[in-house]
Amino acid sequence: MVVRDYIFRKPITIDQEEPVSTAIKIIFNVGVSIVPIVKHKHRNKKIVGILTQYDVLEKLLPSVKEYIKELETSHESYEAIERRLPAFLTQPVKNVMQSPPITVSLDTPLLRAQSIMLRHKFNRLPVVDAQGHVVGIVSQSDVFHALAGHEIPYDTHEDFHQWTSYYYDQIISMVEKVRMDIPGLENIFEKRNVFRVLDIFSADGSRAVALARKGYNVTGLNRYEYFHRKALEEKANFPKHSHNKPEFILTQYNEFLKDKKEDFDAALLMDNELAHHPTTYKRLLANTSKSLARKNAVIMLQLANFEKIFTVDKQFQNFTVSSSKLSDNVRYGFLEFYDPPVHKGAHVTLNVSIYKYGQNRWHNVGMNSTPIAHITEKSIIKLLKTHGFRDIKTYGSRFLEPIFKQKFIPLKHDWLNVVATR
Repeated sequence: MVVRDYIFRKPITIDQEEPVSTAIKIIFNVGVSIVPIVKHKHRNKKIVGILTQYDVLEKLLPSVKEYIKELETSHESYEAIERRLPAFLTQPVKNVMQSPPITVSLDTPLLRAQSIMLRHKFNRLPVVDAQGHVVGIVSQSDVFHALAGHEIPYDTHEDFHQWTSYYYDQIISMVEKVRMDIPGLENIFEKRNVFRVLDIFSADGSRAVALARKGYNVTGLNRYEYFHRKALEEKANFPKHSHNKPEFILTQYNEFLKDKKEDFDAALLMDNELAHHPTTYKRLLANTSKSLARKNAVIMLQLANFEKIFTVDKQFQNFTVSSSKLSDNVRYGFLEFYDPPVHKGAHVTLNVSIYKYGQNRWHNVGMNSTPIAHITEKSIIKLLKTHGFRDIKTYGSRFLEPIFKQKFIPLKHDWLNVVATR
């Protein structure tokens, strides 16, 4: 393995005559630890030095010490001395850069590049061609992914959902979502005389509690301890003397459903939950169907509309910003996007990236991915028919819109909402 196969080929460089402040902006705003310094930036990009955040600190801190010493002996005002501090930031970057620069070539073995980075305590190194022109950047992360990336599978679904569960109530406004969903659910339940409701993936329990307050007998299932705990906390706010409290169960869904037969009048698989079982969703749907009454039973599903995601939104699904529950000065950003299937019949990939805002900067906290079943309007209708559902209606909604009011339009709606009755 050589460097040329793993480099980032559009590195940010700055000219040696540009001010130090330009390099510092790049380090902070782009989040890199090293900036290549070149001669004639707009011509050949021949490297003459590098600047790291440590170079800046080493050059800046002695200056501060000198100013402090001068404060003890000088009769100048504090204001006059402070005005001299910006001089450091306005001087040419060539005055503070490391030169000659430490670099690697396109044909440098990847492990040799890693050795150089470790020896010099760098996270990144400029890559140059035979003429010394900057052609890319190689990082320790690139080396890691080259060595281990293909051998490490996705997190298990349990790992992924355990990871996202800690942020779920910030990614999705459940209070607002439940407020939008309940009227539509209740309207359908009334038409079909529903009483016993199974809520598969009840999340924080707010939907199940809201339905129980309306008089329905609700059983809410969760696979993960965090959600189950949140649901029990939600249940604790239920009127103490009520005889219709929701029941919450921590379980694997298929394990719970295998012994159920005609136990429920309606089942909910909301928030794209069915697709989050890419290898077992057909079995989950079959077991859910078996748990429902033979006549007039209804199943309601909410699925991500992949046709719009891949055609109109160019893989983007959602971006949400919410305040930290621990500090008013901290915010989190949540980016959700999908990768399309690599071939017909393959899974799609859900990617969730989390960002944290503090000290006037956004920083990446982490990112995770998981395979998701590629379920379409046509495929879910076909599958439901095999389980005896004949009256199947599809509706569309955008985020935080009523779910059963609009006819599904593939290139318009974020959600495909399905109501199927036997």
